[in-house]
Amino acid sequence: AALALAAPPASPLALLRTALLDPAALAGSYLPGMPEDVLKMAQEAMGGRWYRCPNGHPYYVDMCGRPTELLQCAECGQPIGGTDHNLLADNVDIGDVGDRLYQTTTVEDTSERGYCLRCAADESAANPYPTARKLGPLATRGSRLLLNAALAMSAAAR
Repeated sequence: AALALAAPPASPLALLRTALLDPAALAGSYLPGMPEDVLKMAQEAMGGRWYRCPNGHPYYVDMCGRPTELLQCAECGQPIGGTDHNLLADNVDIGDVGDRLYQTTTVEDTSERGYCLRCAADESAANPYPTARKLGPLATRGSRLLLNAALAMSAAAR
């Protein structure tokens, strides 16, 4: 706590000082260790083209980025894809890239702001080795520990 309180404003520890002294100021911020938008994370890792099935579930088309076969959505079973590089009429191109081949979808990051962790049991069941924003599992858990400790100390002091 002393390091966070003494940290200069430009230091990464300044976030912990804010969590200690004025946690409400962090409500609209992206906090370290919080979950990120899974679709954005997948798009950054895989690139390519992304579409949505008729029920809104995302799916990926590799190679040229345009569909060449009919499949079923893994989540709901609806028809996805298309033939001869033509998308099914009720499927949607994410990011509206157009009909050209070899175009890459750019997904908008819709990560939640503020403190958005589920309870520990749900969090562990959903992902036993959490990573967030290019942090590995150990760094993610460490940043969550420090943030939670600062918020707990702030609550105890009030």
